[in-house]
Amino acid sequence: MATNDAPACSITATPEARDALRQLKEQHGDIILHVAGANSGLRRPVCLPAGELRIGQRDDLLGVIEGVPVYQMQSRPSGECHSDELVIDMVDGFPVGFSLSTGTRRRFTIYRKHGAQSCVQAFSQDSNVIGVQHDDY
Repeated sequence: MATNDAPACSITATPEARDALRQLKEQHGDIILHVAGANSGLRRPVCLPAGELRIGQRDDLLGVIEGVPVYQMQSRPSGECHSDELVIDMVDGFPVGFSLSTGTRRRFTIYRKHGAQSCVQAFSQDSNVIGVQHDDY
């Protein structure tokens, strides 16, 4: 899917992530979230001021949350989305790379919501996988 097409996914965000996006927009103006397209389970989107990252033909628009476009670099020809809903959330840890910070030692993550129960697969600073169950999203 090219960047100019309609959003590719069903995507939502937790209340904490929505609050963080609104706060960052108030502080920095228009922003984007971008996820690298690696095939690993690593889901650490970077939050950048709009225009700081050139969005190209290999970047898919996954959706828009709180007026913030969410992109992912293509890693497979079939794209990232399937029938599961993607969820943007916040987890403990510092923002990735040049990502904007909320100042809370929390960073954005993206995970798939599978039915009524979902599992966050976020990587801690030492790259050990942490599974966190959410039943109320």
